[in-house]
Formats: sequence, C-alpha cells, structure tokens
Amino acid sequence: MPESMRKKVDRIISLLERMDENIEAFAKTSVRRDEVRAGFKHVAGIDVLSLDGHLQKTILELLRLGKGTATEVAAKTRRSRALESLYLNQLTQMGYVAKERVGKVVYFSIPR
Repeated sequence: MPESMRKKVDRIISLLERMDENIEAFAKTSVRRDEVRAGFKHVAGIDVLSLDGHLQKTILELLRLGKGTATEVAAKTRRSRALESLYLNQLTQMGYVAKERVGKVVYFSIPR
C-alpha cells in the first residue's frame, strides 16, 4: 500500500477511535443526567417529569418563589407575562397550582 494511502487509513482509524470515545463519554453523561432528573421526579407531590417542558419550567420557578404573580414567574423564566399567565392557568386547571385574587393582583402557589 502506498504511503499516502496508509496515512489516510491511519487518519480514518484515528477519527473512528475518537468517535467511539465521544460516544462512550456521552453515554456516561446521559446516565448521570438521568440519575439527577430522577431526583426531581416528584416535587411537592407533583410528577414534574410527566409535564411538558414549558410547564416544568413554570412550576419549578413557582416552587422556588413559593407564591407569585405571572409577572414574577415570567421574570424568572425570561418569558412574557402573558405566556406565563397562560401556563399558570393551565397548571391551575390541571390541579397543580392554586390561584388567589387579592384586589387586582392574581397570586399563584403550589397547594401543600
């Protein structure tokens, strides 16, 4: 086999070996990430992982706040107030969040 061809084959083998290492590293990272997520499965009696991702983010921020308005939750999630209001009302309809009106202000919280 000519020398130039041999170098190309060696280079291909080297790249394949690096790909295998990256795949193994990714698999180990994914397992750790799954183990960490398993700890968040039930928070305040809620199966958080059963919710859609956008609702997970909203409910986790509300849990951190304890009690808050759509504006306060939106500031934490960096989404619009209107969108957070929609998500919080969805969570209220699902029974995960309690809603309380004080004057013109609507507060959301996680019932204990």
